[in-house]
Amino acid sequence: MKVSAFHNWKIERFTFTPPVLQVTWRGREYPLYCPCGNSDRAVMFKIRDGGTTYLAMLSFNPRLDYVGLAVYEPENFPTADAGDIHPAGEMFTQGREEYESILGPTGLDLEPVTMARRLFDSIWSDIYGVRPSH
Repeated sequence: MKVSAFHNWKIERFTFTPPVLQVTWRGREYPLYCPCGNSDRAVMFKIRDGGTTYLAMLSFNPRLDYVGLAVYEPENFPTADAGDIHPAGEMFTQGREEYESILGPTGLDLEPVTMARRLFDSIWSDIYGVRPSH
């Protein structure tokens, strides 16, 4: 698996409604369901696993003690406007005991790319029943 930063995105934050995640993929802009809160730190990654490319939004908030990852499959993005596109898989963990079971003892102190990789593995395992081999 190769995980790299993805820079063609922005979050539009609003006061009374959930934020909107806008992603540009192959020259077209898509509205994605945004899994993060207004005060979260958010980082977007491109993940190549086998022959498939995923986009993954990592959001975490040390003050509120949680981390989450939403994984999107851009090859399956609709060709017409369909509203917010929801993740193919996602995980949300809150509380040290819960996220350390996936991230390890350093938890939210890990580099974002490492958190994304470990959460992606856990999502993949939940969907397919086994961990991918790297």
